[in-house]
Amino acid sequence: MGLTTYLFIVVFAVLLVVAFVATLRLHRERQKNDRLSALVNTGQIYTITWSTDFRLIEVNKSLGDFLKTAQLKPDENFLKRLFLDDASIGTTGGVLLMGAMVKTGRKTVISMPDGSERHIIWRSRIVGSEESCSIVASTGVDITDRVELKEALDSIRHEHAAVSEGLKVASESADFGILTISHADHGYVIDISPNGLTMMNMKEADFMELTDRISSCDRDIFMETIRRIFKGEMSTADVGAGFEVSDGEVHRFVFHFKSTKNPADGLYCITAAFLDTSSKKSIAMAENESDSDPVTGFLKRNSFFAEAQDYLDESVEENLGVAFVSIKLNRFQKIFTLMGNETAEKLLNVYAGGIEKCSAKPAFFGKMSVDTFAAIIPCEGRETALKFVKNLGLYVENSCNGKILPEILTGQSGFTAGIYLYDGNDDVISAYNKAELSLVADFSEDGGNCRFFSDEIAMELYNRDIMEQELRAALSDNQLELYYQPKTDFDGKIYGAEALVRWNHPHSGVISPEAFIPVAEECGLITRIDEWGLMQACRQAKYWQEKGYRKIRVSVNMSHDQLLKTDVVAAIKKALDETQLDPAQLEIEITETMAMQDINRTIELLKKIRSLGVCVSMDDFGTGYSSLSALQQLPVDILKIDRSLIFDICFNPTSYNIIKAIVEMANALDLEVLAEGIETEEQSEILRKLGCHIAQGYFYSKPLSAENMEKMLSELSE
Repeated sequence: MGLTTYLFIVVFAVLLVVAFVATLRLHRERQKNDRLSALVNTGQIYTITWSTDFRLIEVNKSLGDFLKTAQLKPDENFLKRLFLDDASIGTTGGVLLMGAMVKTGRKTVISMPDGSERHIIWRSRIVGSEESCSIVASTGVDITDRVELKEALDSIRHEHAAVSEGLKVASESADFGILTISHADHGYVIDISPNGLTMMNMKEADFMELTDRISSCDRDIFMETIRRIFKGEMSTADVGAGFEVSDGEVHRFVFHFKSTKNPADGLYCITAAFLDTSSKKSIAMAENESDSDPVTGFLKRNSFFAEAQDYLDESVEENLGVAFVSIKLNRFQKIFTLMGNETAEKLLNVYAGGIEKCSAKPAFFGKMSVDTFAAIIPCEGRETALKFVKNLGLYVENSCNGKILPEILTGQSGFTAGIYLYDGNDDVISAYNKAELSLVADFSEDGGNCRFFSDEIAMELYNRDIMEQELRAALSDNQLELYYQPKTDFDGKIYGAEALVRWNHPHSGVISPEAFIPVAEECGLITRIDEWGLMQACRQAKYWQEKGYRKIRVSVNMSHDQLLKTDVVAAIKKALDETQLDPAQLEIEITETMAMQDINRTIELLKKIRSLGVCVSMDDFGTGYSSLSALQQLPVDILKIDRSLIFDICFNPTSYNIIKAIVEMANALDLEVLAEGIETEEQSEILRKLGCHIAQGYFYSKPLSAENMEKMLSELSE
């Protein structure tokens, strides 16, 4: 079969997929409209405000009318019915509050006098306090209509599944892959057919991995084609690109792109069929390989969730207690790096065998990530779960005997376990997420390597969810503010200022970045905050320039997501163009660890940033793992010595010698050196003598509001 025939098949396939995508989108739009119509017509929003001493219980009109129909009273017993598993027991307001927090997001079923049932999801939050009691606002959404729509939705899913299966069979038999690319917040999201993943030797669809594997000579035209299609400049395109399918092996792929536009939001979705022209034949992925981990044979994450629900339902029907266990291997990446793939795979197989051997039957297992397993095991309580964890630890340790695993792994091949004793209320994904959430908790509480999910963890999760919601509001309500910490020479002359984001919460006051940045990273808001901070810092620097103050360089911190998952060069150029700020007055800060994660891509991006005339500095230097050869390649202007080295420079010879070496190395590379975190005159004097160029820290100035920073600039200009 010739290349022309293959291209004909590819074009035909992509047209078929585009038609399917359009049909599916139409179904979804109709489905969404039907659902919204149903909710508008019959859905209700109920609110009840109550205090933990029960002196205050107020309901809105919708809930009041509902309670009359349900023949219920808005009293303490009604609150127990909503938030406690057993409403008949006596309880305190504190226990009821905890129940309300834990039940947040869960469904409550209320039986009506006519025999029907209403399904309501409640969410609660503390809105105030009076002396010894808390004031709580609980909001309920009636989802009864959604429940009734489930059968209709299932029917639609079956129809789509039939069409999808036909496309899957067609693509696999024709040896081509299907790729879709769609817009996400400040980036792109892709999906690749199973056959396409096999052709490219990728385990999962990842946009960064896809573009990183494209030959450098083809990457620009590939990305430019995607950008032009998303801008609406072209609707179809054919692109050839070299693709690294394994170390040192590059295959040539042909992509046929076609776009569709969603009339609802005006955004484009790209569908592409692609063909490996180097081998002229794709290796079909076997059904069990697509579902199972090739090393352990355990189900992969998505397949685990898809099939575990049936196991969980059967356990509930048979009244069999179960525990969800998330098992994360410690130092697995280090073992892989130091001892090689063969030893790493043996370790994974030992864990898989141990999990099966140490579990009572019947049990259910999954391989959730590179170093994480899942197990749903029959469990009568905490002691059963603890026994499973203990026995698994002994099994792995005994395997480090020089025959199965190297003896050197004894004590190095441990794990941590998060455990959730299933209470019968959650679906399989929610239940496992609770076990996984426990992994990040303080394991010392249980005196070992495991931690049980608890109400305290649930409260922490709830508070993080609330913070996420409030953080989204903060972005739209202008609650974020930039503070500026001056950078000076060692005589106090201002050189520049670092922009630091603060959150002026309307009720909690100023919240530090340490509290909300991790939440922003988890929920995908970090790039929006980064781009807001970049634009705001440029505006402020331009404003100070126009006021006639001394020109200073404003530095902005760049997150990992913004640097490597967005078009950061375009964002910087946009900020400079809109504010008309001199590029020489802008500095971009990246961390040493961030730079070294993908050094080739980082070098390429930093070169483009510097080509705009913008300065680049490497933050937290001295704590990462960059080599001298890597540093020689990285296009940076400034090294910022990490504050942890500055802290004990006066009494720790090691810190002193490291800083001395950094300064000497920077001088050899013609780089400036900034010491951050300077808090004492003694530290400042030592750093001056060592030859550092720039100083930053509380000894010189704490971070200042824009207003106070302007006062400082004004005083220096007089």
